[in-house]
Amino acid sequence: MAQNKWEKLFEEFLDLTEFSLIKHKNPEHIVEYETPNGEPDCAVEYYGIWSIYDRQGANLGDINSDRFDNAGQILERMDIYIHDYIVEDIENCLDEKGLLPEYEYDGYDDILINAAPLLPENKWEFDVLDMIVNHFDEINLENVYYEEEE
Repeated sequence: MAQNKWEKLFEEFLDLTEFSLIKHKNPEHIVEYETPNGEPDCAVEYYGIWSIYDRQGANLGDINSDRFDNAGQILERMDIYIHDYIVEDIENCLDEKGLLPEYEYDGYDDILINAAPLLPENKWEFDVLDMIVNHFDEINLENVYYEEEE
């Protein structure tokens, strides 16, 4: 199946931030615990079929071990990277043009509404924010380049 605009953009964003999407064969794992009477026991818990791998090796907040069910969950977890790679770039461009507001933007949708008209040359960054705010549920991770867990 061909990628839609949002799947392609999601893939480009992962590439920009140097993350790889990983599909896991088994979304369950065994959790060992101790019963109230002190005896060892275990249970199978659902763990998510997707993860992302930080190719830079920083693994901030142990992001490599997190598991996800969909792109929305991945994007929510990548909030700091969205800020560092997308929002800061927009703010720097606004600042260079003397257009940076004196208030802080109230979320990505506020940036889209108020900053996008001022920076048409930053269309890609605003498209990424639009994907995050309005189209995350249109991303089928099966249509995004991924590596399979060995």
